[in-house]
Amino acid sequence: MASVNGKTLPENFMDELKEGEEAAVTEKLKSILKAPVLLKRAAITFYLWFVFGLSFYGLSFNVAHFTGSIYINHVIISGVGSLPSNFFFFLSHRLGRKLISILSLSVGGSMLIAAAFLNAYVDLSRYSYVTIIVSMIGKIGVATVFTMSYLWCSEFYPSTLRSTLVGLSSLFARVGSVLAPIIVDLNMHVKTIFGPSLGSLIFGITMFIAAILAYFLPETNLKKVPETIADANVFVTENRSRKLSVDENDSEETSKPL
Repeated sequence: MASVNGKTLPENFMDELKEGEEAAVTEKLKSILKAPVLLKRAAITFYLWFVFGLSFYGLSFNVAHFTGSIYINHVIISGVGSLPSNFFFFLSHRLGRKLISILSLSVGGSMLIAAAFLNAYVDLSRYSYVTIIVSMIGKIGVATVFTMSYLWCSEFYPSTLRSTLVGLSSLFARVGSVLAPIIVDLNMHVKTIFGPSLGSLIFGITMFIAAILAYFLPETNLKKVPETIADANVFVTENRSRKLSVDENDSEETSKPL
C-alpha cells in the first residue's frame, strides 16, 4: 500500500507497531488492577467460565460410564439436553441474566451431586435411566449459562476492555475443557465410594459454588452498557443510588400532608 501511494515506511515500522500493541494490552491489564470492583468481577467470571468448560465437556465425556448404548445416551444428554438452553436464553431477556444463571447452576449442580450420592448408596442397576435424566438436567443447567455467558459478560465489561476480558474468560473455559477428561477418569486413580460418579460429584460441586459466586455479579438486562473502566467500576453503585433516590422521593411524597 505504501509503495502504491509513493510512500516509504521506516525500517523498524512493523516492530514499533507490534511493540505499541503489546504495550497497549499491558496498560489495559494494569488498569484492571486499579479498579477493585472490575477486578472482583473478572476473577468471578474467570472461575465461572472454567466451570462451564469443565462441566459442559466433562458431562459429555462421562456418557461412557452410563449403562446402555453410548450413542443413544450421548444423543439424550448432549443433543436433547442442549435444546432447552435456547429457551432459557431467550427467557433471560425477561427475567434477567443473573436469575437464570443462578437457578441453572444451582439446579444443575444439585442434580449432579444427588446423582453421585444415589449411585453410591442406592442400587440403580434396574433404573439406569434415572442417572441419565439427572445428568441431562445438569447438562441443561451448564449449557444454559455457557450460552448466555458471552452476552452477560459483554454487558458488564467496559467497551475498552471487553474483547480482552472475554478472551481471557474463554481461555479459562479451554483450561476447564482440557481438564474435563482427566476428572471423568479420576475414579481409575482415586478409589472412593462414588466410583464412576466421582466426576459428576466434582462437576456438581463446582457448579454449585459458581451459582453462589454468580450472585455477586451485576444484573445487566435492560441496562446501559459501561463504556469506560470508571463506568464499569460504579455500574452497580449507580443503579443502587438511583433506586435509593427513587425510594426516598416516594417516601417524601407519601409523608406530605393531604
